[in-house]
Amino acid sequence: MPAYKYTAYNRQNTLVQDEIEAPDERAARAQIKDLGYFPVELQAISKRMKVSVSEVIEEAKAFRNQVQDVFSDQSERLIVFAYTATSGDSSEIISGKVEAHDAREARSLLRARNLFPLEVKTTGQAVDTAGLTPTERFFSRLNLLFERLFPPKVPMAELTLMAQQMAAMVEASIPVIQSLELVEGNIANKKLKSVLDEMKSKIEMGASLSMALNDYKEIFPSIFRELVQAGESGGNLDENLRRVSNYLEDQMELQAKIKGAMTYPIVVLGLITLIVTGLLVFVVPTFISLFKDFKIVLPLPTRILIFTSDFIMTKWYLIFVGAFAAVIFWGIVKRTQAGRDMIERISYKIPLVGSVVYKSMLTRIVFTLALSFRAGLSVTETLDSTSKTITYKKIAGKLDKVRQGVLVGQSLGQLFKETEMFPSVVVQMVKIGEETGRIDDMMARAATYLKHEVDQAIKRLTSAMEPIMTVVLGGIVFFVMGSLYLPVISLLQQGIK
Repeated sequence: MPAYKYTAYNRQNTLVQDEIEAPDERAARAQIKDLGYFPVELQAISKRMKVSVSEVIEEAKAFRNQVQDVFSDQSERLIVFAYTATSGDSSEIISGKVEAHDAREARSLLRARNLFPLEVKTTGQAVDTAGLTPTERFFSRLNLLFERLFPPKVPMAELTLMAQQMAAMVEASIPVIQSLELVEGNIANKKLKSVLDEMKSKIEMGASLSMALNDYKEIFPSIFRELVQAGESGGNLDENLRRVSNYLEDQMELQAKIKGAMTYPIVVLGLITLIVTGLLVFVVPTFISLFKDFKIVLPLPTRILIFTSDFIMTKWYLIFVGAFAAVIFWGIVKRTQAGRDMIERISYKIPLVGSVVYKSMLTRIVFTLALSFRAGLSVTETLDSTSKTITYKKIAGKLDKVRQGVLVGQSLGQLFKETEMFPSVVVQMVKIGEETGRIDDMMARAATYLKHEVDQAIKRLTSAMEPIMTVVLGGIVFFVMGSLYLPVISLLQQGIK
């Protein structure tokens, strides 16, 4: 269906811009008016986003600069930071200098000395590090490069543990700063420990827990941050933290099921790769010498097999170079919005797997909505926070349209139906929830229904993968062995004649 970008006035006489899908321009204008808007400009756009070459080039340039930065002499230097801090044993203000790779590490070092940093700033001086061999320095910088290209994420299990322990401590009336200190001692992830350490400094300087969380949006999901803020405002922070931990546990369980379903095909593909590589390296060369001795004309499958074997034996290093280049290119593309959208769109269309990925995404959306409603957030706040959890711009745009429709008084259930994203059962549950005033309860039931649908999709995927992998393995072995024995059979037939 064609897509259109429009500019229109809403009921508050404010200009808004968005995208809409419609069969033609007339239908697009009608849909815009149904939203309560007065269309000013309408422009047809491509429905599918393509990865912009210029965007990829810009990311490639940024990556090149990162490579130069990482492999420069500066990356192995410690920076001298000047600090002002208070002593943990008294209110005395202390000033001094500390050496660290960055400001975050400097604050952590100060806390280890029982100092509470008030200000940390660089002096511009650097200190060379020593003791690393050239090989160690190379791999250290290579590891730093991959961390910049693929920033490490805090595991959801660690966030769940944090939410659970914070809920228990807040319920026990333990101050937030002490709670964070206790949680930090139980966290294994270094990145999260460092973030918690910085959050303590911010709270000591007067910030609230929600304000501190908002400074680390790349770590804490929007639903985490907004429920903490709502809990602080409503005086039920412990209850909302428990809701967050339950939500994260549900998401972990969902992810674990998907990973479990994908484990079997990945293991089988790994075994296939090992078996084929073994045949190409150890078995095929023996047949090659036999074929050369008899000087026979080889069929095409055999020539393909011999070429592949020769390539692996003589130019194996190109495989690693190509794999490294592919990883770098993948990382660059994933850093672009269009690239992420393309990957998501393709993942939804993969047979069997796409159904699981798409339904799990819908389940996450409905779970987030159900949690937000139960926490007392408004419908528009809930939809806004939910859309922020979706990486696929097209889906996030549809949720934003639902939010805009709610703002002008339209039914949430009807708006869900118009997105064409949700199953009819879910749409009906939402409509019933609106009519009965139990939207939070019905949304939770809809989430449970979708979770059951994901379970069934995973079972179908697992059941289908076993025969598919068996056929693939058999087909590859048959091709290899058939390619090897076709010339032998031809040779025997010539000998008989």
